[in-house]
Order: sequence, then structure tokens, then C-alpha cells
Amino acid sequence: MIPLAAAIAARTKKIRIGTFVLLMPLHNPLHVAEDAATIDVLSNGRFDLGLGQGYVAREFTAFNVPREERSRRLREGVEIVRRAFTEENFSFEGRCYTVRDVTLYPRPVQQPHPPIWIGARSRPATERAARNGYHLAGFGERGRPRPTGPRYVRSGAILPNSTSRSCGSASLRQRRRKRGTNVNSDSSIC
Repeated sequence: MIPLAAAIAARTKKIRIGTFVLLMPLHNPLHVAEDAATIDVLSNGRFDLGLGQGYVAREFTAFNVPREERSRRLREGVEIVRRAFTEENFSFEGRCYTVRDVTLYPRPVQQPHPPIWIGARSRPATERAARNGYHLAGFGERGRPRPTGPRYVRSGAILPNSTSRSCGSASLRQRRRKRGTNVNSDSSIC
């Protein structure tokens, strides 16, 4: 996921780039922070970092990570990533991770840090993301995208507020049809 985001950053100028949900418990948080900051620099501040705890047992088995530690590893990992982005030098001691005397280089372009999105399916996870000021990358039942209507705004979840158009938006497709250009691809707008 991270190498692909870096490749996209190097080849585009306008689109936002992000990981939908990188499974934080399966990664070293300092590597995630450094890779995310590097992509933010390569993209000149167009990177969003999406993190989640995961749930598929075989993924945890494959990485030799105890599945029962996933929530704690997500919380500690996100704190380490955020602190690496925002503090000049820091140390952290948790139950899953311990880091000492850390200084992140390169520093991210976006300040105080690239937007952090937290994957959540349950109400407590959604509320935790909101309490900590993160964006919500939500799912409903069976992996269907969660609606972003008023019910979720009232829960305190921070939702994206964007007026930009994506490369595949309906209005963009209409403009392409009028111009007579390919409806499905136009690298000049990305």
C-alpha cells in the first residue's frame, strides 16, 4: 500500500493520495510515520494516512502478531505516528511498543500532520476516533461503506469537508463527454 502511494505521488500533481486502511498492528509505527512523511513530501502535501486495527485472524497469524492485541497496538501505534509527526523529539513507552529519543526525518509538509483517518465499524471505535480528532474511515455491516449522514455527525465523528472533485466524479464525466474526451481516463486532470 505505501509503495503504491509513493509511486502515485511521484506521477501526479493534483489528486489526494491515501491509504484507505493500513493495518497498524501489523506494521512498525516508526516505519509508517517515516513512510507517510516521505509520501507527504513527494506529493507536496497531498497525502492522507488511513489506519485500522484489522480483524481477519489469518492476517495476524501470518505476521505472528497476537490478534487480541490489535486494539492496543492500533492505539499505541497511532499515538507514536502522531507524535512523530508533531514533536521534534519524543519517547514513548507502552505495552506493545517502546521508542526512545525519536526525531522524524523528513518532516511532513502538512502541518501539524497529514490527515489521519481511523477505520471503524463499531460505535465505540467511531467515538474514539472522534474524541482524538481523527477522520472516520467507516464501514457498515458486511464491509459496506457506512453512510455519512447526520446520525454519524451527531456521534461526534469528524467527516471530510471537501469541495474538490475526484477524477471519477459524475460532473467530470459530463464535462469529458461534452469535450469528446475519454470518459474513463484523462491523466491531465490528475
